[in-house]
Amino acid sequence: MTTSLNNAAHRATKIILLLASLFVLATFAGCSSGGSGDDRQAGIEGTGIVSGFGSVYIEGMEFETDDATILFVGEEVPESKLSVGDRVAVTGTLDADGRAHADRIVYLRTLDGPIESIETDGERGSLVALGQTVYFDGNTTFVNTPADELAAGDLIAVSGFTRPSNRVYAESIRQSETDFVPNNSTLEIEGPIDTIDGTRLTIGDQVIDFANADIRPSRAALTPGSRIEAFGSRDAARTDPLIASRINVQSLNEAPEGRQMLVGAEIDDYENLSDFVAGGWRIDAGDAERQGDDTTALAPGVRVSVRGVFENQRVRARTLWVEPRSNGMLQARLDAIDSDADTLTLFGRTIHVSAQTGYTDKSATNDRALRISTLSPGDILRVQLYMVQGKAVARRIVRVQTSEADDAAVAGHVTDTTRNGASTTLVVAGITAQLADATTTYHDADGNVIDPPTFFARVDAGTQVQLVGPQNGTQINIVRNARLLRADTY
Repeated sequence: MTTSLNNAAHRATKIILLLASLFVLATFAGCSSGGSGDDRQAGIEGTGIVSGFGSVYIEGMEFETDDATILFVGEEVPESKLSVGDRVAVTGTLDADGRAHADRIVYLRTLDGPIESIETDGERGSLVALGQTVYFDGNTTFVNTPADELAAGDLIAVSGFTRPSNRVYAESIRQSETDFVPNNSTLEIEGPIDTIDGTRLTIGDQVIDFANADIRPSRAALTPGSRIEAFGSRDAARTDPLIASRINVQSLNEAPEGRQMLVGAEIDDYENLSDFVAGGWRIDAGDAERQGDDTTALAPGVRVSVRGVFENQRVRARTLWVEPRSNGMLQARLDAIDSDADTLTLFGRTIHVSAQTGYTDKSATNDRALRISTLSPGDILRVQLYMVQGKAVARRIVRVQTSEADDAAVAGHVTDTTRNGASTTLVVAGITAQLADATTTYHDADGNVIDPPTFFARVDAGTQVQLVGPQNGTQINIVRNARLLRADTY
């Protein structure tokens, strides 16, 4: 069934893609693929992550969706169905003034299945669905159900990236509007084939029976290592096979010669700078200008955003942006904003906002078009950040409810510890916090209460912790709750 569009709202909406934010309008000023009645000149194509909805920013490119078809699991939907964090494919055009117009946006899901188990430490966690381990963290958008409210048996859709060993990193997770019905619900799994035996194959721990499946392009294309997307149904037990109705064997994407390209994805396969695959596109970045993080070595799992042109069956990159994962979190009242400098201040610390920064509004205002220009001093923000060339850069900004104003929070690596009797000073993600054994409650990574000696015996430089308590100027003083985080949370 096709969902009807709210045309008035649809005409007014505009979508900003993370991948598109790398494009400066001047890049396309000289591009032309032939004029048309509305003076549109160049085609654009690619994949990326939705980072927000609303206005144009200097470093970024806005996709207007006035005439776009937006597809969500095969159904035509309004733009409001999409969420920050969704991975999408987009095709469109640029007009003579450099404005981007989306013709088609398709939501891409990586996995659709029932949760088998889930655990979280409050900052990040993992779940198992269809035999795949799905990792999530503060950068993951939980669209309609918070992580701590999800449970085994819930049917979810994950949009993100597959990694080696059939791990999945989730950019967005949404709970299905319908319950999981064994042998009836249509499920989906994506990833490389591990083994094939007769008419059964495996992706991770999930067995897939393809005896009666429609296989495209052919059965011969099913080989170990081939990346596939399989659709079908399964019984309730996690050991039951997925009975596939259709399997698509994925090949590298292609575009018309000379098409302007945008690719925002994690690297799937890496040979060298001139030959790697991300988001299903072969990329040559040998002559590209590197931007963003210039210290991270490229490898499978590293997030990149590329702009360039499709030539000779690959994307020839003009720029290559490398973005690390977040290595810290701050939650506090917004002290100040400098929209001209694209900075905001929390705890007296300057945080830079890039065109790639994603915005979500979970406050009572619920502004889908939230951007730095619509924030106000006093707003309660939760910011996931990373460090580049000594600067703190926001990867994701969430405006939260004012009911969360009583306590500030910081999470990340401990860089300094001073223990003085029953009092302790910790520096985490650049923020100083005071702890007092008489009033601070200490927790391990599983949330269990532990005594202060046990907590501090595990704390050293590099240990990852979460601290929550009242903000006092540029500090948290006194911390109410201190929790150890699992290794590699940040």
